[in-house]
Formats: sequence, C-alpha cells, structure tokens
Amino acid sequence: MAGTLTMGEISNTSISFSFCKEERLCSKTLIEALFKSKFVIKSYPYIFSVLKTELKCDFPAQVLVVVSKKKHAKATSRNAIKRLSREAYRHHKHLLYECLVKNNVTCAFGLTYIASEKLPAADLFKAMSKIVTKLDEALSKPAC
Repeated sequence: MAGTLTMGEISNTSISFSFCKEERLCSKTLIEALFKSKFVIKSYPYIFSVLKTELKCDFPAQVLVVVSKKKHAKATSRNAIKRLSREAYRHHKHLLYECLVKNNVTCAFGLTYIASEKLPAADLFKAMSKIVTKLDEALSKPAC
C-alpha cells in the first residue's frame, strides 16, 4: 500500500492528536458500503461500523461520526456529541493505526452514537478504548 504509514513510522514519530480533512470519510459510495457492512463492534454508547477497503489517502483509516437527529433534536446537542466523539477518536487514533498497520489493513469507520442522552467525556473515552481492543482482537483472527 503506497502512501500509508508503516509500524516504524508510527512508533518513531511523535504521536499526533490532530484530525485533518483527509482522515474524515466523505465519499458517498464508501459511506453506503460502510453501512451495508456486516462488520460492527458495539460498545455503548457507540456502534462502530468497519469496512476494509483501499483508501486514496496517506492514512490507514477514515472515519465518519453520526448522531441521530431523532434522538437529539437540537443541532447544538448533536454537534456537541460529535465534537466529544471526535475528541475520543483522536486520543485513541494512534492505537487504532498501530492495530491497522500491524494487520496490514486500511479501513473506513462509521462511529454511530446510539445513546439517547449526552454522556460525559470519560464514558466516551472508555467506550473508544474498548472498541480499539475489540477491533485489534477481530483483525488478529485469521477469519476476519
């Protein structure tokens, strides 16, 4: 995979907690395929959809954050939850990238918030670390 980071590059560089435009999933065809994908990881308050695919960027993953308009009617509430979710993703991104590079995989991710109330950031961070652990276990299995 040309252009993707290798394990040595990840461990030798300082950890970047940025979340740039290239890391955001914008392709309509990939988004449709992502939500048709059967590979999901559930860790309350998230459903983490995974689609193994070749990406046209320098990162091993792209992510989409979704908050239901039905459960959170006010845009300010949805935006605040998305902001916290992106923050949780950013802080666990380096672990996720190590997992993907170790297994030589590039993926598109959908992070869907399913709780009907806004949860504290600490709960979102715990859920994200569980997701990374479950994803590492799933990708390490030969059947996946």
